[in-house]
Amino acid sequence: MNVQEKVLVVEYLHHLQTVLVPNVREKFVNLELVHNPSVADVNLICAGLKIFNVHHLPELNERDLAIFIKAENAEIVGGLVALTVCSIMQIKYLWIDERYRMQGLGSKLLLQIIEYAKSLNISSITLETYSFQAPAFYLAHGFVEVGKYTDYPAVGINKLFYQKAL
Repeated sequence: MNVQEKVLVVEYLHHLQTVLVPNVREKFVNLELVHNPSVADVNLICAGLKIFNVHHLPELNERDLAIFIKAENAEIVGGLVALTVCSIMQIKYLWIDERYRMQGLGSKLLLQIIEYAKSLNISSITLETYSFQAPAFYLAHGFVEVGKYTDYPAVGINKLFYQKAL
C-alpha cells in the first residue's frame, strides 16, 4: 500500500469513527444517488473496499507502469499503460496515433510488456477491449477470450475480456 492509499485508509477510518458508527444504530440509512460524485467521496468508497480486500489479499502490491512511443520531436504518439497486482498484469490502455498505425508498433509494445511481465514472474496478462477495436490483434498475440458483455456499451458492440498465460 503506497502513502496515498495509507492516507485514504486513515481518512476512511476517521470517517467511520466520527460519522458512520453512530448511524449504524439507526434502522434506516439514507441512500443518495449522486451524478458526478466528488473525488473525495469516490476515494472513500475505494479505501473502504481496499480495507476489506486486504484481509483476503494482504500482499496486493499494485504498481502502475507504461511504455511510451515517442516521435523524433519527443511527442508521445502511442503507448501502453498497465497495472501489476500480485502475480497478474492488466493492460489498461493500448493506443497508437493513426499516423503510426500498421507499422508493427502495437506488436512491439505487446512483446516488450510480455517480456517485462515474465521478468517479474507474472503468471498471466489480462485486458479488456471492444469488438470495434482490435480483437484479432490480441488473438494473434496468444490472448484467449475469457468473457464477454454483449451489447455493451451500446447495441451491436461487445466488451471483450482476454487473458494470456505466461
